[in-house]
Amino acid sequence: MTDSEGGKRRLKPPSSGDDKVLALDTFNTIPLIAGLPKNVRIKTSSEITRRPYGAGSEIVSRGDTRDEVFFLFTGSAQVINYSDMGRVVAYASLGPGDLFGELTAIDGKPRSATVIARTPCTVGTLPGEKFMQLVTKYERPASILLRRLAGIIRSTDERIEALSLMDAEQRVCLELLRYLEPDPGSMDRFRVYPAPSHVEMAHTIGVTRQTVARIFSRLAKDQVVEREGKVLYIRDHGKLKEAAFQVKTTQV
Repeated sequence: MTDSEGGKRRLKPPSSGDDKVLALDTFNTIPLIAGLPKNVRIKTSSEITRRPYGAGSEIVSRGDTRDEVFFLFTGSAQVINYSDMGRVVAYASLGPGDLFGELTAIDGKPRSATVIARTPCTVGTLPGEKFMQLVTKYERPASILLRRLAGIIRSTDERIEALSLMDAEQRVCLELLRYLEPDPGSMDRFRVYPAPSHVEMAHTIGVTRQTVARIFSRLAKDQVVEREGKVLYIRDHGKLKEAAFQVKTTQV
């Protein structure tokens, strides 16, 4: 549950529960750590603690100077920020196996964004100093971290391009293409799970919730998408791609 105060949302506090040392096999879900030598993983497991967060809880706060690195074991989270007018801007969605908070561990500067739990989450934390020891001493975590940072830069470039050159419908369709996956129940079609809410989509692509609602309604009417509970089924993948990448012409 959230409410508004001073133009910003006040988020629920984390769920109660003591920190617990993680079992070694938990690291199988974290690519950056899973490939470390076993003795290093055993040592690292004693240095990482976990904490449960309820949906809507704030995990990381923008401006915080603590340097822990976070690992998402279960659930999903969203990286957000606020404009000067209090408008929410969504940067990225996070799922099991993702890490976040590494920038502060790398450069020592305050957190640049806020991370909230979209669903109930289990999050592990590792002191920034310990994280930097891993990525400077071992090739695998260093390589994974570099690829992650490269992916963030590429994604940012794509979003800037979309905001500059694409209209609202194209941005919605492009965002759906980014997150679709084969449907386990029918391999000849695709789905987006969990389906983003209109508010989440609006925050991500920089438009209003009403605009997103109109676009989803039109896509459903054209039999491009179909929503069932928390799943958004892509009924016509070709039409979705066409809608995302169509060339817009302006009459003068």
